[in-house]
Amino acid sequence: MMPLRNAFLLLSLLWALRTRYTWMDENEETFKQYGMQPAGHVCVTAIKGVRGRLEERYRDSRTKAHILLEQLA
Repeated sequence: MMPLRNAFLLLSLLWALRTRYTWMDENEETFKQYGMQPAGHVCVTAIKGVRGRLEERYRDSRTKAHILLEQLA
């Protein structure tokens, strides 16, 4: 299997987990087992939520994703 390198991961649907900020560290070995070694990752909130309740997280996620993409470009 050819390893996947110089890629990035945008992880969503982790908002319900208490460990969302450490999820990648906890699961990194699983990615390596499948030949995936991402150059970076961001846990994002991909929706603004009902009545905009997640608006701030959404904007923060957008900013973090843009910064990661700029760093890897």
